[in-house]
Amino acid sequence: MSEATEIASMGITTMIELMQARDEIKRLKEALAKQEQGEPVAKNENGSITWLVDNWPQNCLLYTTPQPAQKPWVELADEEVAEIERNSITRRQAIRAIEAKLKEKNT
Repeated sequence: MSEATEIASMGITTMIELMQARDEIKRLKEALAKQEQGEPVAKNENGSITWLVDNWPQNCLLYTTPQPAQKPWVELADEEVAEIERNSITRRQAIRAIEAKLKEKNT
């Protein structure tokens, strides 16, 4: 997804909103870095969340451990597909070879 498409999908329509969003992202990254260093960002007192970081966003998800970053999906190149076609006798062999190659590239 291009940056322009991503920005539009977030509902950002002005340069000021874009600058504010980038500042917010920077602040969140800094807060997450603190969390990963073992410093708390919030506390739960009798079911009420108290933020320990200035201006933490409302209605955000909280996790007990940092969530792993999503790795982008890697597809097979046309050359790889062509090689599998050449080396496979049956459709089943081709399917299994494609499955193995995608697993290798995406794990």
